[in-house]
Amino acid sequence: MQINQWVEELTVLRTNLPELPIVAENLPIIPLEKGSRIGADPDLIREALLATETDLLFDLSHARISCATMESELADYIDRLPMERLRELHLTGLRRYHSLITDHFELSDPDWQAAEWAQQQILSGEWRQPEIIALEYGGVGDVFGWRTQSEALLAQVPRLHAMFGDHTIPVNI
Repeated sequence: MQINQWVEELTVLRTNLPELPIVAENLPIIPLEKGSRIGADPDLIREALLATETDLLFDLSHARISCATMESELADYIDRLPMERLRELHLTGLRRYHSLITDHFELSDPDWQAAEWAQQQILSGEWRQPEIIALEYGGVGDVFGWRTQSEALLAQVPRLHAMFGDHTIPVNI
């Protein structure tokens, strides 16, 4: 069973790297990709992280992609995750690309609304204050390089910094 494998692997990491924080990320459901639902299952993620005292790298866009694929409510999905173990929050813009919802784009209005909602969850204490809030925009190589524009970073990083403060860092740029 998948949960047993995750617990075993996380336990090995915890045993061999006791002084380092360990985080596990929620993955998106990718239609037609075998096994992608398992990495997005909030109940399995919760069980594995709580059993191994592992923290959560929560990717809000991955959750949004999974919910769109499953046609489920984002708040309900996130309520099933161990947000009390939140250590790192990733934000990114979503677009349709080759008929699939895809991430690593600049933030548009719906993405900003999701980021503002996440900010409210943190400020209200519903979610633990993450140590890092990262903008995952663009990247390198053929997959990401074409959608990396410095103008978007110059506009969006200050806005995110204003929302989240010194926890905000750009990554994958």
